[in-house]
Amino acid sequence: AHRNLAVNPSGWRAKSRREASFPIRVVQAALRMSIVHALASRDCDRRRILNAIAGCPESELEQPPASEHPRYDEVNQRIRGIFAVAAWRQAVEACEDVSDEGPLPLKTALLADTRRKELTLHFAGCAMLGDLDVAL
Repeated sequence: AHRNLAVNPSGWRAKSRREASFPIRVVQAALRMSIVHALASRDCDRRRILNAIAGCPESELEQPPASEHPRYDEVNQRIRGIFAVAAWRQAVEACEDVSDEGPLPLKTALLADTRRKELTLHFAGCAMLGDLDVAL
C-alpha cells in the first residue's frame, strides 16, 4: 500500500512535534544520572555492565565493580550530552534556563561530552530563540 505523506524534506518539524510532549523534568533527572547508581533487573547484570564499561577482562566481570572509574564518567557525560541535544529545542520553546546556573544545565552537559565531534541543532521556526539559548 502506498501512502502519499506531506513531509518536511528534512523531517525536523515532525521530529520537533513528536518530542514536544517529552517531560522536560525527566531530562533534569537524566542530567544528574550516574551509571554507578543505575539499577538493573538483576544485580549480576549491573556488575557485568559496570565491569565491562571499566574494561575488565571477561574473567573478572562477576567481581564487585569499582565505585568510580574514568570510563563511568565518560559514559555519564555521553548520556547527559545525548539528553541535552535531544531536549535543547523543547527547552528553548518552553523558555527554560539552559545555563549552568539554571534548572536545566544543558550547556554544561553538552560541554562535558568531550567525545562529541559534531553537533547539529535545528531551531527553524523556533520563535523564542535568543543568542543566550545557543551560546556555549
